[in-house]
Amino acid sequence: MTAKDQESLLWNLASHPAPAGDSTELTDEILERYRSGALDPEQEKEVELVLAADRRGRERLADLAGVRLPTPPPHLRQRILDHRPGQPSSHRRGTLFRWWPALAAAVLLFAVIAPLLGPKDLPQGLEFELRAEGLASVRGEGAVTAGSEPIQAYPDTQVRVELEPVGDARSDLEVSLFRRSGIRLERLSVEAPLTLEVVRGRALLEGPAATLAGSSAGPIELFFVVHRRGDVPPETVELGGEDPVKVLARGHRRKVYPWQIQLRSAGSDE
Repeated sequence: MTAKDQESLLWNLASHPAPAGDSTELTDEILERYRSGALDPEQEKEVELVLAADRRGRERLADLAGVRLPTPPPHLRQRILDHRPGQPSSHRRGTLFRWWPALAAAVLLFAVIAPLLGPKDLPQGLEFELRAEGLASVRGEGAVTAGSEPIQAYPDTQVRVELEPVGDARSDLEVSLFRRSGIRLERLSVEAPLTLEVVRGRALLEGPAATLAGSSAGPIELFFVVHRRGDVPPETVELGGEDPVKVLARGHRRKVYPWQIQLRSAGSDE
């Protein structure tokens, strides 16, 4: 949580010092989704607003994460308690100063525990190599690598895609598969006839091209997402005009590898 985030949270709490009746209910499911990074940005902000004003919610979040609530260091405590935003409007000034000590203390504690509870970045230098195979004629020329041309396939072609760690493998990683559908990304449910095997960070996906393509017109954009256990993106991710790779990666939390399939119509010789 940056200084700008803290100030924004303080102003929001000054206007709404207690969670509103229609605010997010901090169930264990919501807290686990927040902790694993499975909420979208707007949902995360709403949960953080409630957490900053809800001591029991913070304690429960810490319990789920298996950490003890720390005591803020003196220098950080003094810096936040001494902090004052710019001059508020007249109708907010009284509310702000009446609630300031409690608000500052809540945000102070949340600023300290948030890094302990949220998902961590992947280790630096972690890289993977993606190889995708479609039609036999394409395989004869060499498999397609991430970022190159789409693999060619008929609807019933068995597609094989490998994601191989470069260097040492890790056992604490998972791999998810996403497909672009217009202005959003959808997480694919891997079930028969698709198979996805993940062993120590190495992933092998196999299945008919039509199952991967869905109802989309080609070329179909797909994405392998490498993440820590539990840090899987939501089932549906709105792009809002942003780069899909950046949206899925969320900074350095995940590694994203795009690839494409171009479906051929039956009887096509191209």
